[in-house]
Amino acid sequence: MKQFVGSFVSICDAAMDYLDRVVQLVVTLAIAGLFVSVMIQIVMRYVFGIPLFWISELAGYLLGLLALWGTATCVRHGVHVKVLLFRRIAPDWLNHILAILGNSVVIYYCVLLTMFGWVFVERSMGQLSPSNVFDVFWPRLALPTGAALAAIQAVNLIFQEIAVWTGLKPRSVASSEE
Repeated sequence: MKQFVGSFVSICDAAMDYLDRVVQLVVTLAIAGLFVSVMIQIVMRYVFGIPLFWISELAGYLLGLLALWGTATCVRHGVHVKVLLFRRIAPDWLNHILAILGNSVVIYYCVLLTMFGWVFVERSMGQLSPSNVFDVFWPRLALPTGAALAAIQAVNLIFQEIAVWTGLKPRSVASSEE
């Protein structure tokens, strides 16, 4: 049984690592698209005197995707907001409980954000952006999908913490330096 649970945790971590790499690729492409679109707008406006009216909307949508999907990567790598002062002086067993509780709060918040974000997205079906170029359904979809990705990563972190706590997995060097 112990070997099965250890294998399950390892498989989950490998799947979340793959998912994290995909999210990082999308975020990197969003950063590149944001840079290129802003540079095109600068050249078109100040060199040719012809501003493109939809570029600022595209940049805003890419920035939203970058922030919301980037949250999943931040959760995966433990760089989200947390208070470490008490964890530095607490015993090891309490640190495991605090990590599980902290990630449970992240999951709760992300589930709420996913549910209400989906309602927000559903209400925008068929609605066009102010420039009448983009259907706002697709950019707004970054809200529930980003929250769902972050929740999935937080669930994986709980599995990892339980595996470390029960001795099924050694604590990594990066997580022990907190």
